[in-house]
Order: sequence, then structure tokens, then C-alpha cells
Amino acid sequence: MIKEFQRLKADENDRLKLDWNLQRTLAKVNYVIHTDAIKANLLPTELTKTQISLVYANKADILNMALGQNS
Repeated sequence: MIKEFQRLKADENDRLKLDWNLQRTLAKVNYVIHTDAIKANLLPTELTKTQISLVYANKADILNMALGQNS
């Protein structure tokens, strides 16, 4: 009974690892799309470099929260 329980737990862990890796890969692939979209559409050109970096970070945080990638 103990060996069967250990086998089932190992199978469950393997499935969870695959799901986690899939989510991580999707987030990585979408990262470039998100950052390019922020740069192209959400950053006013008349700001200073410091202001742009603050606006960019804020927009990236909002996007991450909206997409649930910070959990």
C-alpha cells in the first residue's frame, strides 16, 4: 500500500512539473510580445528616459497582473 501511494504521488508530481513548465514557457514566449506592445503603444515619446522607465515598469506591472503572470 505504501509503495502504491508513493508511486501515485510521484505520478502527480510529474504532472504538476509538466504543467508548471508549460506555464513558464508560455510566459517566456509572451514576454517579448508584451514588452514590444508596451514600447510601441503605451510610451509617450515626449518623456525623459527616467520617466519612460517608470511608465514602462508601471504598464508592465499592470499587464502582468491582468494576465495573471505574477502569481
